[in-house]
Amino acid sequence: MKYSSKSLDHPGIVAGVCKEIELAAEIDRIVGIDKKTHYFLLIAYS
Repeated sequence: MKYSSKSLDHPGIVAGVCKEIELAAEIDRIVGIDKKTHYFLLIAYS
């Protein structure tokens, strides 16, 4: 699999791309997250 990178200078663009490709969910799946931490994050960042 070939990877490439691009410089994204605007934080809003970066956030939008991360949300669209569901990066946080993929990281959670790989690393693992317990329900207590997940609940805290939902409250803290809502």
